Amino acid sequence: MRLYELCGADPDIRFSPHCWKARLALAHKGLAFEGRPVPFTAIGDIDGGGHKRVPVLDDDGVITRDSFQIARYLDAHHPERPLFAPESAAIVRLVEAVGAPAYAVITRMIVKDIHDLLAPADQAYFRESRERRLGAKLEEAQEGIEALADDLAQAYRPVRLALKESDFLGGGTPLFVDYVAAAPLLWLHFVAGRIPFDPAEGVGAWFARIGDLHGGEVDRAPTGAAA
Repeated sequence: MRLYELCGADPDIRFSPHCWKARLALAHKGLAFEGRPVPFTAIGDIDGGGHKRVPVLDDDGVITRDSFQIARYLDAHHPERPLFAPESAAIVRLVEAVGAPAYAVITRMIVKDIHDLLAPADQAYFRESRERRLGAKLEEAQEGIEALADDLAQAYRPVRLALKESDFLGGGTPLFVDYVAAAPLLWLHFVAGRIPFDPAEGVGAWFARIGDLHGGEVDRAPTGAAA
């Protein structure tokens, strides 16, 4: 299996939250795969072209796009260690929708930092596209982690409340819904090297547990802060 993932100028830094959902889904299954780093401006060249975004999974010639569809594909073709509880696909879609404010907040925390991780050709593309989308220079759009920590905590309030019932959103063990909910924080972690939550409780403790999963798949990966 090959998983095409977004990277920065350093190909070892894989910061895309959506690619991390797919990577953790593969690790959850215990499946061997090769991660292929792809910069923004090379996405269209993957596997002969036709792709507009990552992740893309190539399973011996079977191509699957989108982290949700990759997870569904893995459960269908590799049913051991399920990613979805019975009838839980709709819950995953709900969590994706509820998580939209977190992505908006984190964009304001790290948009300039993402730019700085990229190779020059990707920097030009990223600056033009994001400044058009945000209506401001990247330097003006980024407000910083400390300034927006309360906004992020509010965005994660539904997750915090749900975690009062169990260690994971999937119950006693993680499911794909946990990786989906954690994805915005993974984005922040891999760009900035930290998240503004106490690792001893609530959302912070849950995120730390995810970092320990699958042989420390998250914890042992390099971050932009270490670049």
